[in-house]
Amino acid sequence: MMRPHERLDFACHLARTAGAIASAFYARTLDIRQKSGGEQVTTADLAANDFLIRELRRVCPGEPILSEEGPHDEARVAEKRAWIIDPIDGTRELITGTGQFATHIGWVEGGQPQVGVVYQAAAGVLYGGVVGSGAFVETCGARSELRVSAKSQINAM
Repeated sequence: MMRPHERLDFACHLARTAGAIASAFYARTLDIRQKSGGEQVTTADLAANDFLIRELRRVCPGEPILSEEGPHDEARVAEKRAWIIDPIDGTRELITGTGQFATHIGWVEGGQPQVGVVYQAAAGVLYGGVVGSGAFVETCGARSELRVSAKSQINAM
């Protein structure tokens, strides 16, 4: 079984690769479909999702995976430990070319988030963290620790 920091490192690798997959579709015409509920899904969403599912099953066989692009199933939402992925959060922004899309990957255990990663491929910015160990932002290969602000007024932050 992977330790939390191993899960973090693995999730960072997955997010960067899924972001590269999404970015490869960025300048091209996308095949756009409607999911149930009317949300849009593109070939980029599906390609990144397929990669994430394949790699998670290869490295973590038998661990539940909840995906934004997977079928809706109430039983899967009740999982107490699972990988939770959204291959492209911001499909509309990918379609319109704003660059404001991200890959989200998390690990939940005991029904509580333990590891989380957000990768903004167009900006090359990766956020990650492990509960109890802090969080970081990585830009251009440089990693900086994130801290809660001591300031309470939003306009002063």
